[in-house]
Amino acid sequence: MSKKNKEKASTVLTELYYALVDKLAREIVEGEEILKSIPNNPSYEYHFQKLEDRFLFRLGNIRALLGHLTVSKQAMSTEKAGPPYQAEVFTAGGEELQEKISTYLKGIGSRTLADIKVQRTEPDRFLVVVITSQPQQQQPAE
Repeated sequence: MSKKNKEKASTVLTELYYALVDKLAREIVEGEEILKSIPNNPSYEYHFQKLEDRFLFRLGNIRALLGHLTVSKQAMSTEKAGPPYQAEVFTAGGEELQEKISTYLKGIGSRTLADIKVQRTEPDRFLVVVITSQPQQQQPAE
């Protein structure tokens, strides 16, 4: 497979990843009442398991596939490409949201911010997805 096809596949998988995260957030909001009633509602486990079954492995597998494509692109090229994207997912309340994001971004070190998505999951709760990557190193001109 050519490098161009691998880049296109990476783009498609990244878009799929974001679409699944958006769908997960929507389903969490739709089942908010059931998920909030954890100790009192016997159907909580069913709904939570349904979310895990539908999304947990898919999201992890997409990240793994992106990693394999990146490694394959690196092997084909003499250019030094960055390692796969790294995704960090966390939740925060409205009052702590800005502080939590700032603290995380200050701690990414030499990694480059690729994308950040914030989705409201409850009236005062947010799901945050931060995608980072290693900075690309420039190759000396020949």
